[in-house]
Amino acid sequence: APKPRLSDRLYREEIRVQRRQLFFQGFQEERRHVTNTIPNDRIGTSFMDKIINDIQIAIVEGDAQKAKEKTTMAILQGIDAEEIIEKGLLTPMGEIGDRFREGVIFIPDVLMSSRAMHASLYVIKPNLMKSKMINRGTIVIGTVAGDLHDIGKNMIAMFLDSQGYDVVDLGIDVPAEAFVEAVKTHKPDI
Repeated sequence: APKPRLSDRLYREEIRVQRRQLFFQGFQEERRHVTNTIPNDRIGTSFMDKIINDIQIAIVEGDAQKAKEKTTMAILQGIDAEEIIEKGLLTPMGEIGDRFREGVIFIPDVLMSSRAMHASLYVIKPNLMKSKMINRGTIVIGTVAGDLHDIGKNMIAMFLDSQGYDVVDLGIDVPAEAFVEAVKTHKPDI
């Protein structure tokens, strides 16, 4: 196959950049609308909602530093770690997934958002651990061989850990034999 001309590659890149900019503009407008429709009769919620909104925007833009800073600010303001995950991380990552399936954004965009989400999770994790009270059992978790995606696995492991489970995380690209061995070794409840 002939190598694509430079002008063709530049044109495709320009289209990709334009789609990404339109996606981010639309996402920010949607978030502004949601934030502006929150009733002001709840004391302090508008500030908390703004921080959550800022985290969402940082995740969508793939800005790991901003996501980490805003998450730290949210924790310092007393926003519950689980609320940050639910509203600040899951919402934009769901939107990212939808836009990826629609072909509006591409793998590099998803990876940038994933890195920003992981930066936020890094700040949240110690706060989730504080709520751990009793041992509810042991769970072995991992990503199966051939799959290198660990975003969902990491979030589930963190949630379960925060709810009192001992989580044995085998990592990514784990062969079936390693799962069997981990079950024999750790004797998980789940």
